[in-house]
Amino acid sequence: MRQLVDHFMHAVVVIARSSARPVAMSACGWLLAFASAGAHATESIDEPLLRLERVQHFYAQMASAAQLDRPFLEVAEDRPRAAVRARGIEMARDIYSVERAMADIRSKMRAVGGASPAANTLPEIATRIDDIDSSIERKSFEELQAIGQAWTQRYQARPDRRKIDAIVAAMAAPALAGETVVTARRVKWVYETLIVERPARLEAIDTAELSAGIEVIMTRTRGPDHDRQPPLLRRDDTQRMWKERRQVVLAQLPREDVAELYRIYAMATTRARINVLKAAFRSRNDADGRQFMTKMIGEGRTR
Repeated sequence: MRQLVDHFMHAVVVIARSSARPVAMSACGWLLAFASAGAHATESIDEPLLRLERVQHFYAQMASAAQLDRPFLEVAEDRPRAAVRARGIEMARDIYSVERAMADIRSKMRAVGGASPAANTLPEIATRIDDIDSSIERKSFEELQAIGQAWTQRYQARPDRRKIDAIVAAMAAPALAGETVVTARRVKWVYETLIVERPARLEAIDTAELSAGIEVIMTRTRGPDHDRQPPLLRRDDTQRMWKERRQVVLAQLPREDVAELYRIYAMATTRARINVLKAAFRSRNDADGRQFMTKMIGEGRTR
């Protein structure tokens, strides 16, 4: 139990620090920020699933990653850093379109074969989870410290804890949280390259070499975590924190809500939709990331 308490409190500290340092930490605000994904359909589980998985929220964090700054940017130069960040923030708002991403994901989920299960009470459950998350956001750091152990103990004491764990294990959200780390790593590479390298050296790279180099970075930024990375740029840590956060939040729900979520997430059609959702999210993130890096480096070659 002590380990679970420590993990939960570690997540709480991340929230508080993100609020206290909005510029330096804003790129990592995806870890524990929550938002409603809008209206939902009653005839299908797709829209409630998108809300439960925080898809719109996570994709919005892609553009927020462009606010990455020290200590994550490991460069000494100040003058080019400010200009590079300003242009990156502007460009990211245009490229990482939440509207385009959501339309693409919805289209691919609709194409999944088989009948879509009825949503039943899923929209109402999603609303209750939104309310719990919103109440957490409104609390101070001291209040979060006070409730952390009590919430973890409530999760530990739940007779349906195994169902909660099974739901969290089936959710797409941890993988989506990991995608925001991939984006932050790409932003870090682009910014540090443009700050350190001089335009003449960048200009000497032809289009084919630039394209090949970016593909290498696309792969490397999906690579495993390592000790030299700041903790909030480690994908495994981010995914683990999200899983633990979901466990304690789901433990605040009535048993009938957990039972319904368990039923829905155990269905083969739901698992198929979750797999398509994760693949579509990743594909969109890669496409937008490739465009962001190519345009940023391209402009850097001619500045």
